[in-house]
Amino acid sequence: MSWLSTLMPARLAHRIALTLGLLSLTLAAAIWLYGQYALRPAIAQSEQQAARAQAEHTRDLFVEAAAALERQADSLANWDDAYLYATGADPQRLNAFLDSRTHNALGLDFLAVFDPRGDLMTTAEWGGKGVFRDELMLTRELDPATSFGRIFTQAVRQGKKVSGGVVRLARGPYYVSIAQIRPASRQGGPAGYLVTGVAADKLLLQTKGAYSATLARVVPITARDLPDQVLHWVGKREPASDELLIFRDDATTQTWNAIPSLDGKPALLLGSSQPRDMSRLASEKLAQIALIAVGGTLLLGLVAWGVVHALISRRLGALLQSVHGLTRPGQTALLATHGNDEVAFLTRAVNQLAHSKNTSIEALRQVEHQLDLVFAQSPSAMLLVRDGQLSDANVAATALLKAQHSATLVGKHLSDIVESSDATARRLLLLTQSRQLDGEIPPLLCRVHALDGSLISCDIKALRLPLPGKPTLYLFISPLAGEQAAAGGAEQGGRLISISDRLAPRHA
Repeated sequence: MSWLSTLMPARLAHRIALTLGLLSLTLAAAIWLYGQYALRPAIAQSEQQAARAQAEHTRDLFVEAAAALERQADSLANWDDAYLYATGADPQRLNAFLDSRTHNALGLDFLAVFDPRGDLMTTAEWGGKGVFRDELMLTRELDPATSFGRIFTQAVRQGKKVSGGVVRLARGPYYVSIAQIRPASRQGGPAGYLVTGVAADKLLLQTKGAYSATLARVVPITARDLPDQVLHWVGKREPASDELLIFRDDATTQTWNAIPSLDGKPALLLGSSQPRDMSRLASEKLAQIALIAVGGTLLLGLVAWGVVHALISRRLGALLQSVHGLTRPGQTALLATHGNDEVAFLTRAVNQLAHSKNTSIEALRQVEHQLDLVFAQSPSAMLLVRDGQLSDANVAATALLKAQHSATLVGKHLSDIVESSDATARRLLLLTQSRQLDGEIPPLLCRVHALDGSLISCDIKALRLPLPGKPTLYLFISPLAGEQAAAGGAEQGGRLISISDRLAPRHA
């Protein structure tokens, strides 16, 4: 996962916020994918089943209405009035009955009576203004040479008491019932035939079952407003595929059933529409979930950044500054600790290191102060050398080297003070510049140059004290017994030269 770390921001708060944001977006994407590829197909399948159930219900209603129309035609054919009219015994009774039904109380669009030979005797057609008898247009549509005439002739040959089906007339598809006029009280063959017809799109309205005109349509096969998919399905429909399911704009589901005519050809289409409320609701909810997920992701990332920045990043930043302060000169401020988490434990550990450093610095200051007092008040000669040059001298060293004051010696090289031609002096110079010098150096016999040109023989002993932050080398100079008088009555005893080695490691 190193490649992922390279893509992440360097800041811990930003990285955690980005990680949480990506995880939240991944969760939101997973929810959306689940809804898109699992939930919505399941809902669509449920809606298809509901649409098919609605289509079957519409078809059942149509079949029920057709059966009721056939029963009505059979009932009318069993009347004595129809028998008397067909036989010519008393045609006035049926005429009076038909002329009195001006408001279409029978629920029929037209009625026709044929004699036993199949010749048309009379027609009655109901419209908005009343009943119309023997209309020429209807008479032509019921002519034996038309499609109805062929269907009628076939029904007569079959000899069924009642037969019905959809017939495509010039005015549109009609459900036509053909019943034999043969009352139960009469003997012999049929006295004629009674034909009733109802417009197919009005047939469903006559049913007593639940029907919604907004959800179902009854249209002829030749309608111009049919969808292209329906026309293609009707033109190439197989006998087994008795229904067509269409999704329209994710708003409705349309189911179409084809009703054949009496000649076996498709004549009528039953269309059912089922609103896709569940899919629309699922789409809206998925969109809301996506928006909520995105907003929640942004809020979660912001909260994560704030919490991590406040609880971790800021404290780690202060802790990092404190760690850097341990490597710099001077004291390091202690950090405040909050809580008992890992950052607090690490802060306490760094505070302990800072406290140890501060204690060492304070002890070093005290040691340096004491060394300054010893350097100033010591009766022994002491010189301070940096970078191989004298940087300071106490009163005893000034007197030993016969200088007027200590400033006269400052800046002189150690080789100018010590006789460099002596082997022991060269050894002393090498030892003072050595990095491995530690502890006490055995006494060395050297000669020291005074400012008046005289040479003073001395025993020199070097000692390095590993003081924290400032390793220091001390040289003890003891004039020989014969040289004490020449040194101007310099006091007997050890004299100390303090040399700060520039090559020694430095500590804060």
